[in-house]
Amino acid sequence: MNWVEACRDRQLADLPCKIELDKMGKIIMSPEEASCSVAPEICIEILSPTNPPAELLGAPEHPGKRELYFGAGALEFWMCDEAGNVTFYEPAGQLLKSNLCPFFPNKV
Repeated sequence: MNWVEACRDRQLADLPCKIELDKMGKIIMSPEEASCSVAPEICIEILSPTNPPAELLGAPEHPGKRELYFGAGALEFWMCDEAGNVTFYEPAGQLLKSNLCPFFPNKV
């Protein structure tokens, strides 16, 4: 299986998790194995029509990816819009620049 086949497979489209393929095309993550308790120090998401701000930033009644990353131990969350503007967050709120990579530009 390759990524094109995986993306077209209707049985994989509605899984409650992401899957990965190894070099041989074998699915190496299944719904039973999907939980991960540790996030990387910096988690980066790209805004798009299928990855909107509400999904990334959440709301009081429904946490977004940002809160899930911080809950798993991430130190920073970066959000890049389609124009290349990067917004940086730490668990306490928005940052003017990254504390971990202070020379990373606000626009890419």
